[in-house]
Amino acid sequence: MNRLFDDVIINRRAIILTTSIVIAFILAFYLISSYFNGNENIRLNAFRCIPNNSFLIVELNKPHSNKNEIIDKNSIYSMLKDSILCVNIFDKYLEKIKKNLNKDENTAELFEKSKLFISFHEKGKEINPLFIISSTNYIENEARSIFKFIPEIQNTQKEYNNKETIYKVTISDNNYIYVLFKYNLIFFSEKINIINDVINTINTSGNSINENTHLKKLIKTSGANVDANIYFNNNIYKILFNNEQKNESIDKRLLNFSDWSAFDINKNKLDYNLTGFSAYNEKSFLNLFANQTAQPCKAFDVISQNTVYLSFFGISDHTSFFNKISNTSSDEIIDSLKQYMDNEIINFIAEYEQNLFDFTLVKVQNTEQINEILKKYTKNKNEESANKNIVYKTNVNAQTLHSNFAILNNSDEDSLYCSLIDNYVVFCNKEKGIKMLFNDFDNDYVLSKHKDFYNFYEKFNANSNIFYFVKNNSVLNILNEKLPNSYITKFFNIFLKNSSNYTGAQYQYNKDKFYTSFIIDFNKNETVTKELIKETDIIWENNLDTTINSKPYLYTNLINGETEMLVQDINYNLYMFDHEGHRVWKKQIDAFIKDIQFIDFYENDKTQFLINTGKSIHIIDRKGRNVEKYPIIAQNKQEFVFMDFIKKGQIILLTNDENLMMFDKKAKRIKTVKLKDKTNHISKLKGSDKNLYIKISDKGNMIVFDDNFNKVISPTKKLDLNIMIDAYYMNSTKSLFCVTNDNRIVSISNNNQIKYFDIEHSANSITQLLILDFDKDGKDDVCVFDKQNVFVYNLNKEKIFSEPLNITCSDNRIIKQLDDKFFVYCTDYNDNILNIYKSGKGVSNFPVPPSSSCYLYFNKDSTYFLGFSKNKDVKVKQIKIDNL
Repeated sequence: MNRLFDDVIINRRAIILTTSIVIAFILAFYLISSYFNGNENIRLNAFRCIPNNSFLIVELNKPHSNKNEIIDKNSIYSMLKDSILCVNIFDKYLEKIKKNLNKDENTAELFEKSKLFISFHEKGKEINPLFIISSTNYIENEARSIFKFIPEIQNTQKEYNNKETIYKVTISDNNYIYVLFKYNLIFFSEKINIINDVINTINTSGNSINENTHLKKLIKTSGANVDANIYFNNNIYKILFNNEQKNESIDKRLLNFSDWSAFDINKNKLDYNLTGFSAYNEKSFLNLFANQTAQPCKAFDVISQNTVYLSFFGISDHTSFFNKISNTSSDEIIDSLKQYMDNEIINFIAEYEQNLFDFTLVKVQNTEQINEILKKYTKNKNEESANKNIVYKTNVNAQTLHSNFAILNNSDEDSLYCSLIDNYVVFCNKEKGIKMLFNDFDNDYVLSKHKDFYNFYEKFNANSNIFYFVKNNSVLNILNEKLPNSYITKFFNIFLKNSSNYTGAQYQYNKDKFYTSFIIDFNKNETVTKELIKETDIIWENNLDTTINSKPYLYTNLINGETEMLVQDINYNLYMFDHEGHRVWKKQIDAFIKDIQFIDFYENDKTQFLINTGKSIHIIDRKGRNVEKYPIIAQNKQEFVFMDFIKKGQIILLTNDENLMMFDKKAKRIKTVKLKDKTNHISKLKGSDKNLYIKISDKGNMIVFDDNFNKVISPTKKLDLNIMIDAYYMNSTKSLFCVTNDNRIVSISNNNQIKYFDIEHSANSITQLLILDFDKDGKDDVCVFDKQNVFVYNLNKEKIFSEPLNITCSDNRIIKQLDDKFFVYCTDYNDNILNIYKSGKGVSNFPVPPSSSCYLYFNKDSTYFLGFSKNKDVKVKQIKIDNL
């Protein structure tokens, strides 16, 4: 009988190995937001110094914050012997250094931009962490003197290895921390042999972990602007299981299947999203996955909601797949089924009455023929009168078939049970399990009807080749029973204290790598749970040649009124998609888009794209052609920092050397004004019936000018304006309305008179301002947003409308005025939920795929669209929402 998946993929260890990657992730929780990004040299220097006996490396990139910690860091590190001692001292060291450096803003900034690495090493039966923090010469000098300020430290001595100085910091009797300064890196460890390994790695060629060719690939693919990166090799499996699971076949399979894997980690409010690649040694193994089918949806109409673990494999070439991963010949029933298999093998465990039942689904093409095969290879059959479903007792040995398909391998019987359900042959280790599965199927108690599961499943790419998910609280019971003393069980116990919901992973074939997504889903907070998440209809979806770099820009085709898309990839290529998702053209430009406007250049109801890359200004038509003499190229060291299309083909540009310029339709410069002060902020004023622009210098001087470069407003008094909040021009009073940093609304007239528009609002800071005729009396009103409420006042400062937003808000938002009375407000989507609020109507919520860019667009016919971009995929959805 073939051993279909006796390694990490399918046997009883599949549950454990599927979730074991969680360990690497949890180890990074307490510092997952510790430092700003450093440059690439910091990463390379650190990896050159890490000894090659490391099995797990965590790279932390974000600023330090103790807020929203998901688990107690002490619980994790207490498992690593005395490592908690090192962690506590390390934390105090950081605090002291930062406090010292905060006296000098420049040096404090250097420290804040540093990165932190934690490398884990197995020495005997111990796992010991090595801390590495990027540094500067100044910080190193401070660090050497800072030890004496930590109360727990009794004294500091020096030891030497290859002429390198190691600082031995005494904490208490027999407790030490060893510190090494090298290459603007600071190394901490409780074990002197770890520091000695670092020194030997530096001084000996071939000892560095950076010598591994697969790891080098992964380092290059790792993102620099994510919360954290994690790198691990296949040795992590044996180590985390405390070497309890000894199996030479598994070890050999791991060497062929997986070498190093890496994840980029982003923390959201409702989940953690890990994306990355796994490198492989044997390409012939990868070739089996090249033509796999996508993950199923139909199977979820069969599988019970009682499922606690599921794994799907879409295998098109079953014969070569079986031959490649198997060492023995298969039994007759499996050979007979092969010719009717239809690209899906699904394993799952369901829990009934506190007992676990092991299932395998094999999708088939000819159910009548399958019935004949099952009859041929069965000892007897039992017909259930309740649902007329026939359950066959096969003569296939339970141990053998479990090695092929199933997971737990815990049946005490010599035979297995199988039946036909929908278009699947289902195998189970017990007859009762199949009966319970039929009962759930007949009562429509299936995964496709499970809202929480389906919302979680929707976060994954539908084109993946391999998909896993576990229901965390149920799997914890399995782990406690099967591996009570393993590291993975201990870590998972800690992890589940925080009410986690699902964990899932998917793999997608990509040349010599598998693209990997890993999502840890947490129970939604009470507010989000109560909110109704609206559904959206996918209008079209397509993909680019390589990874997307920009958000998808949606716009209206002025000829037919349809919504179309422009998007850019990492190679600077622009792609234009029509309203049906067809790629119309692809065009490479010189750099990434900094700003884009959709204009009617010739005023003939045809759309063109005005694009600023900083290096140049492009105008491109809907056929991908350059318009007139464009692009305009920046001269010398100039950079375009602002642009606007005004009228009759004229463009206004501002450069970083303060040249305010105007170009005509032929891209010829027709006017230039040299501005005095360096620009800190410039934007086009909203609300004005003319083209007006506000400019604030780095000295705090403010001017408003028109499209002929004439000053309209230039107060002599400096105002501390909040440049993050849009300023509005009120046509009726010919005055500018804006918000100061001390949370006051100020109006400035054309004759430079300054008045404060003080109103009563909540204690929250103002986050947005809007001018509109809300009550349709022909007069402008002032609308003010804070983080929890919206207020509308008339010019007499009388409140005419207020309403709580009832959503979790951030400071980043979009506001769109729909007509004279109503407006739409949107929060950002960091928690994978886009909140859309309409005044007087309430809130609607839309799920946003994790790690994707989202673009909300309002068509001129008041249709609402969401554009998504992620990896190579672009997608447009139409919003169906009753109250908009």
